[in-house]
Amino acid sequence: MTSYTYKIQVEVNDQLVMFEPDEDRNYRAMLDPAHLENGAKLEVQLLQAIAEVIESVVK
Repeated sequence: MTSYTYKIQVEVNDQLVMFEPDEDRNYRAMLDPAHLENGAKLEVQLLQAIAEVIESVVK
């Protein structure tokens, strides 16, 4: 069974990060480790802040 969902792609520090809602309709960051360039790391706080902004817009 599938359902309709939103996936929002955001470029963060030249890396593409996909945000999608979880079961509670809170957005989470999804990224493929293979796509991280040169072992670049993304700050968790930044990803959380982006998710909060997305949630405030779509809810």
